[in-house]
Amino acid sequence: MPSADKFRIALIQASCAIDPNQNLARTEWKIREAAGGGAQIVCLQELFRSVYFCQIEDHKYFNLAEEIRSSERAESAWPARWKTAPAARS
Repeated sequence: MPSADKFRIALIQASCAIDPNQNLARTEWKIREAAGGGAQIVCLQELFRSVYFCQIEDHKYFNLAEEIRSSERAESAWPARWKTAPAARS
């Protein structure tokens, strides 16, 4: 077990498919893999649910936008055990 002043970080960078659900499933698998390897903090790439569409303005990518009405809705997409860091629970 790491000491209090050390922790393990995982960085995830992956290619994305056009299907956001496929990307989410792949990312969740990678997070579980990193946690299984001892990662306590996992950092994801920006726009991990969709292709990186920001290089050009193409209307075919507009449907990838997601509406988030509140932070509660955004948090509800993740399993409860991921919402609170272990140190904050004790």
